[in-house]
Amino acid sequence: MGLVLVLLATGTAHAQEIEMDPMLGERGLREDELRFEDWRRFHPVEYAVVPTVLGAAFTLRFAVPHDPEPNWRGGILFDDAAFDALFVRDDNTRHAVKWMGDVPYIASFAWSVADPVIAGAVHNWDLANQMFWMNLEAYSVTASVLWTSQWIVKRERPRAREFCDDPATAPPEADCGKSGAVASFIGGHTATVMTAAVLTCIHHSEMPIYGGGAGDAMPCAAGMASTALVFTARTLGGGHYVTDNIFGLALGSAAGLLPWALHYKMEAPTPEADKKSHTKLTSVAVAPDPSSSGAVLQFAGLW
Repeated sequence: MGLVLVLLATGTAHAQEIEMDPMLGERGLREDELRFEDWRRFHPVEYAVVPTVLGAAFTLRFAVPHDPEPNWRGGILFDDAAFDALFVRDDNTRHAVKWMGDVPYIASFAWSVADPVIAGAVHNWDLANQMFWMNLEAYSVTASVLWTSQWIVKRERPRAREFCDDPATAPPEADCGKSGAVASFIGGHTATVMTAAVLTCIHHSEMPIYGGGAGDAMPCAAGMASTALVFTARTLGGGHYVTDNIFGLALGSAAGLLPWALHYKMEAPTPEADKKSHTKLTSVAVAPDPSSSGAVLQFAGLW
Protein backbone atom coordinates (compact mmCIF):
# COMPACT_ATOMS: atom_id res chain seq x y z
CA MET A 1 0.00 0.00 0.00
CA GLY A 2 2.83 2.37 0.84
CA LEU A 3 4.28 2.08 -2.67
CA VAL A 4 0.94 2.99 -4.19
CA LEU A 5 0.53 6.04 -1.96
CA VAL A 6 4.06 7.22 -2.80
CA LEU A 7 3.21 6.91 -6.48
CA LEU A 8 0.11 9.01 -5.91
CA ALA A 9 2.23 11.77 -4.43
CA THR A 10 4.85 11.79 -7.18
CA GLY A 11 3.38 10.55 -10.41
CA THR A 12 1.37 13.20 -12.22
CA ALA A 13 4.33 14.73 -14.04
CA HIS A 14 4.18 12.27 -16.93
CA ALA A 15 0.64 13.00 -18.05
CA GLN A 16 0.74 15.20 -21.13
CA GLU A 17 -1.83 17.87 -21.75
CA ILE A 18 -2.66 18.59 -25.35
CA GLU A 19 -1.71 21.91 -26.84
CA MET A 20 -4.29 23.18 -29.23
CA ASP A 21 -3.55 23.53 -32.88
CA PRO A 22 -5.92 23.78 -35.86
CA MET A 23 -5.86 20.03 -36.53
CA LEU A 24 -6.61 19.12 -32.92
CA GLY A 25 -9.33 21.73 -32.80
CA GLU A 26 -11.14 20.07 -35.67
CA ARG A 27 -11.12 16.83 -33.69
CA GLY A 28 -12.69 18.58 -30.70
CA LEU A 29 -9.78 18.18 -28.27
CA ARG A 30 -9.41 20.68 -25.45
CA GLU A 31 -6.31 22.25 -23.94
CA ASP A 32 -6.73 20.25 -20.69
CA GLU A 33 -7.47 16.94 -22.40
CA LEU A 34 -5.15 14.03 -21.66
CA ARG A 35 -3.82 11.55 -24.17
CA PHE A 36 -2.24 8.18 -23.47
CA GLU A 37 0.91 8.82 -25.46
CA ASP A 38 3.79 8.98 -22.96
CA TRP A 39 3.64 5.29 -22.06
CA ARG A 40 3.66 1.90 -23.72
CA ARG A 41 0.25 1.25 -25.25
CA PHE A 42 -1.61 -2.04 -25.04
CA HIS A 43 0.05 -4.46 -27.46
CA PRO A 44 -2.03 -6.46 -30.00
CA VAL A 45 -0.77 -9.67 -28.38
CA GLU A 46 -2.18 -8.52 -25.04
CA TYR A 47 -5.60 -8.04 -26.62
CA ALA A 48 -5.53 -11.79 -27.34
CA VAL A 49 -3.77 -13.02 -24.20
CA VAL A 50 -5.94 -11.24 -21.61
CA PRO A 51 -9.33 -12.68 -22.76
CA THR A 52 -7.69 -16.10 -23.11
CA VAL A 53 -6.39 -16.04 -19.54
CA LEU A 54 -9.73 -14.77 -18.23
CA GLY A 55 -11.59 -17.44 -20.18
CA ALA A 56 -9.38 -20.17 -18.76
CA ALA A 57 -9.87 -18.83 -15.23
CA PHE A 58 -13.66 -18.71 -15.57
CA THR A 59 -13.66 -22.22 -17.05
CA LEU A 60 -11.72 -23.52 -14.05
CA ARG A 61 -14.01 -21.73 -11.62
CA PHE A 62 -17.40 -22.55 -13.09
CA ALA A 63 -17.01 -25.54 -15.43
CA VAL A 64 -14.42 -27.79 -13.77
CA PRO A 65 -15.74 -29.95 -10.89
CA HIS A 66 -14.41 -29.03 -7.44
CA ASP A 67 -13.96 -31.67 -4.74
CA PRO A 68 -15.64 -30.48 -1.53
CA GLU A 69 -13.24 -32.46 0.68
CA PRO A 70 -10.64 -30.14 2.24
CA ASN A 71 -6.91 -30.64 1.89
CA TRP A 72 -6.17 -28.20 4.69
CA ARG A 73 -8.00 -27.60 7.94
CA GLY A 74 -7.29 -25.08 10.66
CA GLY A 75 -5.09 -22.04 10.98
CA ILE A 76 -1.42 -21.23 11.07
CA LEU A 77 0.54 -18.69 13.07
CA PHE A 78 -2.04 -16.36 14.66
CA ASP A 79 -5.06 -17.58 12.63
CA ASP A 80 -6.79 -19.58 15.33
CA ALA A 81 -6.29 -16.96 18.02
CA ALA A 82 -7.63 -14.24 15.72
CA PHE A 83 -10.64 -16.35 14.76
CA ASP A 84 -11.53 -17.16 18.37
CA ALA A 85 -11.27 -13.51 19.35
CA LEU A 86 -12.96 -11.90 16.35
CA PHE A 87 -15.50 -14.30 14.84
CA VAL A 88 -19.08 -12.98 15.04
CA ARG A 89 -21.27 -15.79 16.30
CA ASP A 90 -24.61 -13.97 16.34
CA ASP A 91 -26.41 -14.84 13.09
CA ASN A 92 -28.00 -11.43 12.48
CA THR A 93 -24.80 -9.51 13.18
CA ARG A 94 -22.80 -11.90 11.03
CA HIS A 95 -25.25 -11.41 8.16
CA ALA A 96 -24.76 -7.64 8.41
CA VAL A 97 -20.99 -8.12 8.47
CA LYS A 98 -21.24 -10.27 5.33
CA TRP A 99 -22.93 -7.42 3.48
CA MET A 100 -20.30 -5.05 4.81
CA GLY A 101 -17.81 -7.08 2.80
CA ASP A 102 -19.98 -7.87 -0.22
CA VAL A 103 -21.02 -4.31 -1.10
CA PRO A 104 -17.48 -2.91 -1.57
CA TYR A 105 -16.56 -6.12 -3.40
CA ILE A 106 -19.32 -5.62 -5.96
CA ALA A 107 -18.66 -1.88 -6.12
CA SER A 108 -15.00 -2.51 -6.98
CA PHE A 109 -16.01 -4.20 -10.23
CA ALA A 110 -18.40 -1.38 -11.07
CA TRP A 111 -15.73 1.23 -10.36
CA SER A 112 -13.18 -0.53 -12.58
CA VAL A 113 -15.57 0.06 -15.47
CA ALA A 114 -16.90 3.44 -14.38
CA ASP A 115 -13.47 5.04 -13.92
CA PRO A 116 -12.40 4.50 -17.56
CA VAL A 117 -15.85 5.60 -18.76
CA ILE A 118 -15.57 8.84 -16.79
CA ALA A 119 -12.06 9.35 -18.16
CA GLY A 120 -13.42 8.83 -21.66
CA ALA A 121 -16.22 11.32 -21.15
CA VAL A 122 -13.93 13.94 -19.61
CA HIS A 123 -10.94 13.43 -21.91
CA ASN A 124 -11.16 10.95 -24.82
CA TRP A 125 -12.14 7.37 -25.51
CA ASP A 126 -8.66 6.20 -26.49
CA LEU A 127 -7.55 6.96 -22.94
CA ALA A 128 -10.58 5.08 -21.62
CA ASN A 129 -9.76 2.08 -23.80
CA GLN A 130 -6.19 1.87 -22.50
CA MET A 131 -7.36 2.13 -18.87
CA PHE A 132 -10.07 -0.48 -19.34
CA TRP A 133 -7.74 -3.06 -20.88
CA MET A 134 -5.12 -2.48 -18.19
CA ASN A 135 -7.82 -3.10 -15.58
CA LEU A 136 -8.87 -6.28 -17.37
CA GLU A 137 -5.24 -7.39 -17.55
CA ALA A 138 -4.85 -7.04 -13.79
CA TYR A 139 -8.11 -8.86 -13.09
CA SER A 140 -7.05 -11.72 -15.36
CA VAL A 141 -4.01 -12.26 -13.11
CA THR A 142 -6.07 -12.03 -9.93
CA ALA A 143 -8.73 -14.43 -11.18
CA SER A 144 -6.34 -17.04 -12.55
CA VAL A 145 -4.10 -17.15 -9.46
CA LEU A 146 -7.03 -16.95 -7.04
CA TRP A 147 -9.19 -19.68 -8.54
CA THR A 148 -6.23 -21.97 -9.22
CA SER A 149 -5.12 -21.71 -5.60
CA GLN A 150 -8.63 -22.39 -4.28
CA TRP A 151 -8.99 -25.39 -6.59
CA ILE A 152 -5.64 -26.92 -5.60
CA VAL A 153 -5.23 -25.95 -1.94
CA LYS A 154 -8.85 -26.47 -0.81
CA ARG A 155 -8.46 -24.87 2.58
CA GLU A 156 -11.55 -25.18 4.75
CA ARG A 157 -13.16 -21.87 5.64
CA PRO A 158 -13.13 -21.06 9.36
CA ARG A 159 -16.92 -20.74 9.48
CA ALA A 160 -17.23 -24.23 7.93
CA ARG A 161 -14.94 -25.60 10.64
CA GLU A 162 -17.13 -23.85 13.20
CA PHE A 163 -20.53 -25.05 11.96
CA CYS A 164 -20.22 -28.11 9.72
CA ASP A 165 -19.77 -30.70 12.45
CA ASP A 166 -23.57 -30.53 12.56
CA PRO A 167 -24.71 -29.61 9.01
CA ALA A 168 -28.39 -29.76 10.00
CA THR A 169 -28.04 -26.70 12.22
CA ALA A 170 -25.40 -24.87 10.18
CA PRO A 171 -26.29 -21.50 8.61
CA PRO A 172 -26.52 -21.41 4.80
CA GLU A 173 -23.29 -19.45 4.34
CA ALA A 174 -21.29 -22.33 5.86
CA ASP A 175 -21.76 -24.25 2.55
CA CYS A 176 -21.36 -27.59 4.33
CA GLY A 177 -20.56 -30.37 1.88
CA LYS A 178 -20.07 -27.92 -0.99
CA SER A 179 -16.95 -26.71 -2.75
CA GLY A 180 -17.52 -23.22 -1.36
CA ALA A 181 -16.65 -24.50 2.11
CA VAL A 182 -13.07 -25.26 1.00
CA ALA A 183 -12.30 -22.01 -0.88
CA SER A 184 -10.63 -20.14 1.95
CA PHE A 185 -7.17 -19.72 0.40
CA ILE A 186 -6.58 -17.17 -1.14
CA GLY A 187 -9.02 -14.54 0.21
CA GLY A 188 -10.87 -13.63 -3.00
CA HIS A 189 -12.88 -10.62 -1.86
CA THR A 190 -9.79 -8.99 -0.40
CA ALA A 191 -7.65 -9.77 -3.46
CA THR A 192 -10.26 -8.36 -5.83
CA VAL A 193 -10.89 -5.12 -3.97
CA MET A 194 -7.16 -4.61 -3.48
CA THR A 195 -6.64 -5.08 -7.23
CA ALA A 196 -9.21 -2.37 -7.95
CA ALA A 197 -7.70 -0.04 -5.34
CA VAL A 198 -4.14 -0.36 -6.65
CA LEU A 199 -5.32 0.12 -10.25
CA THR A 200 -7.15 3.28 -9.23
CA CYS A 201 -4.14 4.65 -7.38
CA ILE A 202 -1.83 3.88 -10.30
CA HIS A 203 -4.06 5.50 -12.93
CA HIS A 204 -4.68 8.61 -10.87
CA SER A 205 -1.06 9.00 -9.77
CA GLU A 206 0.20 8.84 -13.35
CA MET A 207 -2.50 11.05 -14.87
CA PRO A 208 -4.50 13.96 -13.40
CA ILE A 209 -7.73 12.43 -14.70
CA TYR A 210 -9.89 14.49 -12.34
CA GLY A 211 -7.67 17.55 -12.40
CA GLY A 212 -4.99 16.40 -9.96
CA GLY A 213 -4.74 17.00 -6.23
CA ALA A 214 -7.67 15.96 -4.07
CA GLY A 215 -9.75 15.02 -7.09
CA ASP A 216 -7.39 12.18 -7.92
CA ALA A 217 -6.35 11.37 -4.35
CA MET A 218 -9.90 10.68 -3.18
CA PRO A 219 -10.61 7.65 -5.44
CA CYS A 220 -7.33 6.09 -4.32
CA ALA A 221 -8.07 6.69 -0.64
CA ALA A 222 -11.60 5.32 -1.07
CA GLY A 223 -10.24 2.18 -2.69
CA MET A 224 -7.80 1.57 0.14
CA ALA A 225 -10.51 2.19 2.74
CA SER A 226 -12.77 -0.31 0.94
CA THR A 227 -9.98 -2.87 1.02
CA ALA A 228 -9.55 -2.44 4.77
CA LEU A 229 -13.32 -2.79 5.23
CA VAL A 230 -13.48 -5.98 3.17
CA PHE A 231 -10.44 -7.48 4.95
CA THR A 232 -12.14 -6.84 8.29
CA ALA A 233 -15.55 -8.11 7.23
CA ARG A 234 -14.23 -11.34 5.70
CA THR A 235 -12.27 -12.02 8.88
CA LEU A 236 -15.09 -11.22 11.30
CA GLY A 237 -17.58 -13.26 9.28
CA GLY A 238 -15.37 -16.36 9.14
CA GLY A 239 -15.07 -16.32 5.38
CA HIS A 240 -11.28 -16.45 5.62
CA TYR A 241 -8.48 -16.73 8.09
CA VAL A 242 -6.32 -13.66 8.58
CA THR A 243 -3.49 -15.25 6.59
CA ASP A 244 -5.87 -15.91 3.67
CA ASN A 245 -6.63 -12.21 3.55
CA ILE A 246 -2.97 -11.24 3.87
CA PHE A 247 -2.23 -13.34 0.81
CA GLY A 248 -5.21 -11.65 -0.84
CA LEU A 249 -3.60 -8.27 -0.21
CA ALA A 250 -0.35 -9.50 -1.74
CA LEU A 251 -2.07 -10.94 -4.82
CA GLY A 252 -4.17 -7.82 -5.37
CA SER A 253 -1.13 -5.57 -5.01
CA ALA A 254 0.94 -7.60 -7.48
CA ALA A 255 -1.86 -7.82 -10.04
CA GLY A 256 -2.70 -4.12 -9.73
CA LEU A 257 0.92 -3.13 -10.22
CA LEU A 258 1.27 -5.22 -13.38
CA PRO A 259 -0.08 -2.48 -15.69
CA TRP A 260 2.33 -0.02 -14.07
CA ALA A 261 5.24 -2.37 -14.85
CA LEU A 262 4.11 -3.17 -18.40
CA HIS A 263 2.78 0.24 -19.45
CA TYR A 264 3.27 3.26 -17.20
CA LYS A 265 6.87 2.36 -16.33
CA MET A 266 7.74 1.90 -20.00
CA GLU A 267 7.75 5.22 -21.83
CA ALA A 268 6.57 5.36 -25.41
CA PRO A 269 9.18 6.48 -27.97
CA THR A 270 9.00 10.14 -28.92
CA PRO A 271 7.88 10.87 -32.50
CA GLU A 272 11.38 12.18 -33.30
CA ALA A 273 13.09 9.04 -31.98
CA ASP A 274 10.60 6.81 -33.71
CA LYS A 275 11.15 8.64 -36.99
CA LYS A 276 14.94 8.36 -36.66
CA SER A 277 14.70 4.65 -35.93
CA HIS A 278 12.85 4.10 -39.19
CA THR A 279 14.80 6.51 -41.42
CA LYS A 280 17.98 5.61 -43.28
CA LEU A 281 20.65 8.28 -43.61
CA THR A 282 21.66 8.45 -47.27
CA SER A 283 24.15 10.85 -48.83
CA VAL A 284 25.59 10.60 -52.35
CA ALA A 285 28.14 12.89 -54.05
CA VAL A 286 29.53 12.85 -57.59
CA ALA A 287 32.85 14.69 -58.31
CA PRO A 288 36.00 14.48 -60.46
CA ASP A 289 38.71 12.17 -59.14
CA PRO A 290 41.82 14.34 -58.55
CA SER A 291 44.06 11.31 -58.21
CA SER A 292 43.40 10.20 -61.76
CA SER A 293 45.07 11.69 -64.84
CA GLY A 294 42.06 10.89 -66.98
CA ALA A 295 38.52 12.20 -67.04
CA VAL A 296 37.16 10.04 -64.23
CA LEU A 297 34.18 10.67 -61.93
CA GLN A 298 34.03 9.27 -58.42
CA PHE A 299 30.92 8.38 -56.40
CA ALA A 300 31.01 8.72 -52.64
CA GLY A 301 28.17 7.98 -50.31
CA LEU A 302 26.95 7.12 -46.80
CA TRP A 303 24.12 4.65 -46.31
